[in-house]
Amino acid sequence: MPVAATLLAIASMAGAEGIKDRLAVDGQVGTTGIGISLHHRFSNKFIIRTGLQYAELDAADEDYDGVQYDLSADLSGATATIDYHPFQNGFTISSGLFYGKDPGFSLDGTPDGDVEIGGNIYTPEQVGVISGTVQASELMPYVGAGWDSTYYSDRRVNVFVRAGMLFSASPDVRLSAEDGLLSEDPGFLADLLLEQENVEDEIDGLKIYPVLNIGFSYRP
Repeated sequence: MPVAATLLAIASMAGAEGIKDRLAVDGQVGTTGIGISLHHRFSNKFIIRTGLQYAELDAADEDYDGVQYDLSADLSGATATIDYHPFQNGFTISSGLFYGKDPGFSLDGTPDGDVEIGGNIYTPEQVGVISGTVQASELMPYVGAGWDSTYYSDRRVNVFVRAGMLFSASPDVRLSAEDGLLSEDPGFLADLLLEQENVEDEIDGLKIYPVLNIGFSYRP
């Protein structure tokens, strides 16, 4: 596999320094929630990070096809990243993978007026509460850049900044309605399926998730 070949090539460049000199840990906070990582330096330019992150975030309210939704994100999972320091200083270019179990967004929307769903007009009493999920890919590639001088500073504790993007396949949207007069009406449910497709088209921009994290690293 290409990834395995890359890791073996990096490992072959490792020097004879002690394992303690090649390890570091960090903690971070940002658009992917909070996280911790273990660093392993294989050469003066290549570092591998593996970590865990926890993210259950309230996102801004969004209007999709005339319905105002409250969004919350779940991006908890594990990460594996290769950092390349081309100039042997803090500047780094990174690529890696994020794995999460059922990552994505949850939607909750209550119309405050008449709303069009699937081409027909419904009142708030008829609709009730619309809820749903936006399912992202379990495995998402990451690319980014930043400044991390963990191994290029005399200090044991350093500040780092990382920015980049996570890439998902087209999100899969599932909508349901409850507490409305027509929540179990076949005609309304058929229109809700059409609404689901409309929201899926509008929410397509969530295939790219921006990453901006800041944190502290510690090298023993």
